[in-house]
Amino acid sequence: MKRYLLLLNLLLALVFNNSVAAPPSYILTKDGIIVYTDPVFTGTINAVKLEVISDNIIRVIAAPGKEFIASQSLVTVYSKRPDLSWDVIPSASKDSLTLKTNSLKAIIDLKTGAVTFLDRNGKKILNEKPIHGRSFQSTVFDGKRFYNLTQTFQAAPDEAWYGLGQHQDGIMNYRGQQVTFFQNNTEVAIPFLVSSKNY
Repeated sequence: MKRYLLLLNLLLALVFNNSVAAPPSYILTKDGIIVYTDPVFTGTINAVKLEVISDNIIRVIAAPGKEFIASQSLVTVYSKRPDLSWDVIPSASKDSLTLKTNSLKAIIDLKTGAVTFLDRNGKKILNEKPIHGRSFQSTVFDGKRFYNLTQTFQAAPDEAWYGLGQHQDGIMNYRGQQVTFFQNNTEVAIPFLVSSKNY
């Protein structure tokens, strides 16, 4: 009898899990796609936008929840070519989408929102850690609500990352380093990295 109850509980848990897990959802936009992650995998629904800027630039924007806050970027200034073309190709298993330009492919997992970048020949350039590669934690600073963002990438073993502004820690290659951004007299935080692999 105990076996039957255990089996019944496992079966009910499986049915409940499948019914609670929302089917992966996304929408096509005029310049790319927006994917809404599955809260079973990410804890809450997050929005991940892939925006085609040019044949060799696909911008990734992520936000907690389903909404993006409209704002003017202080970092990027660009204009899009009117003849820019791209395609969205669903995978056979329906668990990911590929956004393809003439030079790049960005594969986004519909459940986690993790993005993998490939060159035109299918060689991996960079990918996010598939599970828990991106997280948003609510925090309060100076009486205002913000998010503490954690982002984890899986890069090639011989790759180096340069940039992040002006720091006094003597580090040139920031691969494998944790960096807390703050502004101070001799510390200047600039959220920009350049890879030794030219991206």
